[in-house]
Amino acid sequence: MTAEIEVKVKFLSTLRDIVGVREASIIVSKNATLADVLNVLKEKWPRLHVIDVESEGPIIMLLNGVAVKLDTPVRENDEIVLMPPASGGL
Repeated sequence: MTAEIEVKVKFLSTLRDIVGVREASIIVSKNATLADVLNVLKEKWPRLHVIDVESEGPIIMLLNGVAVKLDTPVRENDEIVLMPPASGGL
């Protein structure tokens, strides 16, 4: 039997519009990385395939408030925030 953990994922801006919720709790394996969490999210919400996991974009990912790489391990009760990059200017 594989041990599992629960992480919280918050969706901001257009990503919230894509999935239709502000946040979700996701179950992943105990040894999961941020990339694994993103894959689970894509299975649950196929429209999230706008996230290019290979090139770590076009979104900003925070793990417990800190920008991290896709190979970063996640732990029980971690909070992951996904948001599109800001754009602006004239």
